[in-house]
Amino acid sequence: MSKNHSASHFTLEEREVIAQSLSEGMHFKDVAALIGRHPSTIAREVARHKESVKKRLNFKGWLNHSCKHMQYCSVKHLCSSCTSGRYCKNCIQRDCTTRCKNFKDLTCPVVSKPPYVCNSCNRKSSCSFEKFYYRALSAHKAYLSNLKESRQGINLEPWELDELDRLVSPLILQGQSAAHIYAGHAHEIPCSIRTLYEYITRRLLSVTDLDLRRKMTYRKRRKASNAPGNYRYRQGRTYEDFVRFTGEKPRCQCC
Repeated sequence: MSKNHSASHFTLEEREVIAQSLSEGMHFKDVAALIGRHPSTIAREVARHKESVKKRLNFKGWLNHSCKHMQYCSVKHLCSSCTSGRYCKNCIQRDCTTRCKNFKDLTCPVVSKPPYVCNSCNRKSSCSFEKFYYRALSAHKAYLSNLKESRQGINLEPWELDELDRLVSPLILQGQSAAHIYAGHAHEIPCSIRTLYEYITRRLLSVTDLDLRRKMTYRKRRKASNAPGNYRYRQGRTYEDFVRFTGEKPRCQCC
């Protein structure tokens, strides 16, 4: 597709193309060229709507915890009622993720970098890491839900708001306007320019309206009053009244 969709939302058909392309191992750049989008837009879509799948049980029925210290772990008695002398990593009932203060999650290197999902991974059937998948229908349902919630408040995750702040605030402090920033970084800003101004006004970013040079020179607009006006002074003084008067008194020297 050669049409530019940078200002529009993803459709279900486009998400199906993304999911199919990821399953075939295509890069974001190739997927973007296929549907006429920017590669960073594809990356943001996948990172935002990827689904997590719970870790599988091993052949003993134990839950595979991916802790960085699992191989050399010597922690005992994480449970208050534990009387066993074994290491907690060998316990069927262990709950390292919530009880051990030394627990550090070991993430799969495939999902820590593009494409961020396991759609095309050849080891997903034997992998014990937490898996992530991008599915078109689930992503579209999540999008529709977010679209509905956006009418009720801020439609950004805390980390997305932090990234927006790190991008926009330094540029505004350098003297650039929000419109100028949006023109050059539209594919990196996950909201419209009007919403960006709203975030600044509501002090959700590090900058405020005082940092917008042109906005501070504008006068506050006056709101039109909805109260009915008093037009009694017009009674008998309209143009129709004048024509009627001259017709009734053609010899009048008033005009």
